[in-house]
Amino acid sequence: FLEREGRGREFLVQYAKESGFVFATLVVCLFLGFLSSVVVARMLGPEGKGIVFLISLVPGFLALIGSLGLASANVYFTGSRKYETKEIVSNSTILALGVGVFLILAFLPVRGWVLRNFMQDVPPLYLNLSLFSVPCLLSISYFSSILRGRFRFRAFNLVSLIDVGGRLFCILVLVLTLRMGVLGGVLATVASLALTALLALFLILPEGGLRFHINL
Repeated sequence: FLEREGRGREFLVQYAKESGFVFATLVVCLFLGFLSSVVVARMLGPEGKGIVFLISLVPGFLALIGSLGLASANVYFTGSRKYETKEIVSNSTILALGVGVFLILAFLPVRGWVLRNFMQDVPPLYLNLSLFSVPCLLSISYFSSILRGRFRFRAFNLVSLIDVGGRLFCILVLVLTLRMGVLGGVLATVASLALTALLALFLILPEGGLRFHINL
């Protein structure tokens, strides 16, 4: 009984620590996101900031459609150990790339309609570039869910920090330093998401490596 009670107390202490880390990460991410918004607003003005935000909605919407509930499934199957983690990593990698490319190709026929009706003054190049972030968004969602399923919350927090912090860094370089304007804001978003996806992949590789094999 005493041993069981000791394990329960240790679990509660560990749970409290991890919850504290998650909360602190959320606060830092909010602060970094606020700084990014301030820099974009000051450098690009209300119109430029609006264009960057509007452009980011398209890949975000496509990634939401293509999520397929896999992130929640990854948390469950990874945590329950019903499948080997390397199989879940492999499936997630292939699906993130495959579904991401499929969504981009499926969106191309309606791209002109979206530009005419919702983005009349937005250069098509900005929208085209933003589409490259769809596989990155899916990868981040899938890989982060694997980290949560393995109870690696500190690694999960690191992914969140790199996501927001990387975007701020790219904005400072491309928008503030190189003065690339709205194009720099779009590129900063795409580059930071690609960096975050690579980091998330790197963090889950110790769970069993990477194999390009899908297990249905």
